[in-house]
Amino acid sequence: MTLSRNPRCAFPPHPGPGGDGELPPVAASSALSRFRGWLRHAPAERLPLLGIPGIWAATEILHAAGVPGLYAGAAAAVTTGAAGWLGEHRSKNTRHKRMGGAEVAAATGAVGAWATAATAFGPLAGPDHLLSLAYAAGCGAGYWWLRRHEAIRAARARRQAAAEWEAKKATWHRLAPLLGLHGSHLLEHEDTLLGDTLLIDTRGTGKRASQISARDVAERLGEIEMIPIGRIDVTTDRIPGRLRITVRRKDPWAQPLTHPAIDRASPFARHVPEPATCRTPLVIGADPETGQPLTLTVWDADEGGKVILVAAKKGSGKTVLLNCISERITACTDAQLIQVNLGKHREDLRWAPLAAANALGRDQTGQARRILQWVLNAIEERGKTGDEARITPTPDTPLLAVKIDEVDQVAADPVCRELLRLIASKCRSEAVALIVAGQRATAQWVGGADLRANIDIAILGRFARRGEARKATGEEIDLPDMGEYGEGRPGVFLITELGGGGGYERGRVFNLSDPASIDAIVARRAASRAPYTPEPALAPLAGQWAKITSGATGDEDQDDEAATLPAAAGAGQVLAGTGPIRAKIDAARHAAAAGIDIPDVPAEVAARVAAERQRQALQQNFGDVTIPGPAASALLSLLAAPDGTTSSQAAEVIGKSKPVAHRYLSALRASGVARLDGSGRGARFRLAGDGEGQRPSLSLVPPPDDTRDGNQDDTAAG
Repeated sequence: MTLSRNPRCAFPPHPGPGGDGELPPVAASSALSRFRGWLRHAPAERLPLLGIPGIWAATEILHAAGVPGLYAGAAAAVTTGAAGWLGEHRSKNTRHKRMGGAEVAAATGAVGAWATAATAFGPLAGPDHLLSLAYAAGCGAGYWWLRRHEAIRAARARRQAAAEWEAKKATWHRLAPLLGLHGSHLLEHEDTLLGDTLLIDTRGTGKRASQISARDVAERLGEIEMIPIGRIDVTTDRIPGRLRITVRRKDPWAQPLTHPAIDRASPFARHVPEPATCRTPLVIGADPETGQPLTLTVWDADEGGKVILVAAKKGSGKTVLLNCISERITACTDAQLIQVNLGKHREDLRWAPLAAANALGRDQTGQARRILQWVLNAIEERGKTGDEARITPTPDTPLLAVKIDEVDQVAADPVCRELLRLIASKCRSEAVALIVAGQRATAQWVGGADLRANIDIAILGRFARRGEARKATGEEIDLPDMGEYGEGRPGVFLITELGGGGGYERGRVFNLSDPASIDAIVARRAASRAPYTPEPALAPLAGQWAKITSGATGDEDQDDEAATLPAAAGAGQVLAGTGPIRAKIDAARHAAAAGIDIPDVPAEVAARVAAERQRQALQQNFGDVTIPGPAASALLSLLAAPDGTTSSQAAEVIGKSKPVAHRYLSALRASGVARLDGSGRGARFRLAGDGEGQRPSLSLVPPPDDTRDGNQDDTAAG
């Protein structure tokens, strides 16, 4: 196969005859060529203008030559029939709008009738040349009708669009070399509310689309347009060999979006009905580029309830986003909002009158346990009824939307952590949606790897670190930096379905932060909203629900929570503990209550358990660093030495590299276990003390009743 050096361009027009980027030479055009171009640009409108004087002159010649009018009439009849057949045939065999056969035949017949009369009597016949005056009037009326015909206007629009498309492609060919995309071609151009979007074919550049630096192209284009680089997106298309370039020339964040529940004159009011249903995606904002609503799916017919993660750093508008979600859920007649927030909960308190249950405050751990246990039991009970694959939310069996803000504080309780894991793994088919929110997307901040593995939808704002979004998605997909996209403005979020191939929606959520506005919405709805009553299928859980809604506020019975709440099938061990060791402890307590003597633990076993506890405690996270048990023990021995230790000495002892040893020592120093004396090469790490010359009392070993991590007890028992 032989390739020519300058192949013919497959996407004309291309500057230069050989596709080398040179502009085509300027050639002088003659009057004839300009006339032909004028005629070809709109033949249906401009050919009749030439025919008007031509027909009049032809009839004058035929009349002067003595041609009988019968011949002209016969010719007119044949022409009328042929024109009608041709018009009908073209109108049926084209994808464009055409004039109908009857219309073409009528116009041709009218001209033929006048031509017959003019041939027989002369075009100047009649008083004051009446026949010519009638001809002029008919031509004017006919041309007026022709110019306004739907088919002619559609053809005119197609010609105009084709001319604009040719101009856009030629403009791109002049711009492409400046962007380092010489040889590329413009495939699509779409205007947006803020700028435009271009689809580029990159096969002519000799590189794959993934090999082209998107940052370099964005910077070059930003220099030309003189706009911030955050307003230019360069991404690969679904089809290989294509790039999509989006330019936002206007400021997308100049004005916030007023929530339609506050301003019913908002253009998005029709997308935010009241009452609403959770069976359709909830509209929580809009895309400033396209004006399309920003939607969030909490339930769908294919997969049921969704597990949704909201992750964004402090000050990114996460609270406003959760307000928009709460507003939509409380507007649904087939959904009930359940709130859990063991941290800052001022905003959630405003929605509390519309929520079915609330656990808000630092002293509400017991209430949070009761709520989550009840939700898990409801999932189990709903799974026992009905023959359908999944429950469809209705006012009688509503979607239970569990919203958990500051999820890391809730998951710090081992019982809540285990309940969250079970709910996330079982909620989909039983009309339960789980919405968790936190400041980071790592497993430690969202309640563990098991919970993160069950997340269906991620809502991502700006993060303190670039690339943080990949910790939420867990996929090698290109997601834009929302801090750069939103130019640091709050309330800008991206919504992506995990496992959906990398597609996403992004935009700005509605502005719903004014306390007075929220209180007005809540008051209006609370006046007509009846308290939630669990459906008959949840009758066995009526006692639990009564306790949840009775107004219990403290954790005075937190330690006995397992004994006071009945557990659903398959979840009986949740409140009894977090592992086999906790179950043995509970059994020992019951045995002690029954008066059974339990022999003392041998001293050597107690010492071994204490040593194992210390090793496990040392294996905890120190900031973002996890130190293995053997390495932690060796480092403590070195730190306790009179001269302390250096990073080099520690690296030799623990068998790690010097940077790793220094990171371990720095983590111990940050946690208060070690201190650093001196600076430079003479700096040494020593065990931290309470005072001068005092050794610290290590508090890394958890007390016997510490339940921070159930696995610690399991390991200790081994």
